[in-house]
Amino acid sequence: MRIEVVATTAQGCIDAEKNGADRIELCMDLSCGGVTPSVGLINAVLSAVQIPVFILIRSREGDFVYSELEKSIMLEDIKTCVSLGVHGIVAGALNADFTIDEDFLNRAKEATGNLPFTFHRAFDEAKDPFLAARILHAAGVDRILTSGQALKGPEGVSVIKQLLEQPDCPQLLGGSGITPENVTPLLEAGIPEVHFGARKWNEGHVHRGLFDPGFNEVDGSIVRQMRELVDAFTAAT
Repeated sequence: MRIEVVATTAQGCIDAEKNGADRIELCMDLSCGGVTPSVGLINAVLSAVQIPVFILIRSREGDFVYSELEKSIMLEDIKTCVSLGVHGIVAGALNADFTIDEDFLNRAKEATGNLPFTFHRAFDEAKDPFLAARILHAAGVDRILTSGQALKGPEGVSVIKQLLEQPDCPQLLGGSGITPENVTPLLEAGIPEVHFGARKWNEGHVHRGLFDPGFNEVDGSIVRQMRELVDAFTAAT
């Protein structure tokens, strides 16, 4: 059972690795669900940790229906990330009718090359998750980050169970609002990987009052708690 920690800072990635994370999803600005991180951050994280680092490719906040300009930006970002030596790409897009944007998917997969490709939670907006999973499987997508089309992963267990039973479905990575306190239903459903933020609020430094200096950071103790819980569940089953 693998655990993937989503992080937005280099220190957060270091703390995640120290406390048992198997993989990092690196992005920026989790307040909107995450966007593509900077080249400087990517390089710093690749130098700081030994575990795989997957990069979220998302050109803006908001929905997952993108213009051709936005798609071209994301494709260039994928190529840049591959050239930097990242270990995997996380991306996705939908058409206006909430079907998988297969044209973008194919171009993104081509730009990714042989690296693992995760289709992100745009999947949870797809109007037919079972058809969407078959399309992603046929395209060679390695995994789907999903909450089972619910607000939080543990609430989408019913859909996740059905997807797990579907033979032409990529590997599932359970995500959205997952904590050590609520992850058990996903583990019992047979999810092979979980994705979570393990966030705490860092108060930052003293300031003059114009801007809030605080920011969210990975809490290593939460990562450790999840690691121990998952390992204990695996050992018991």
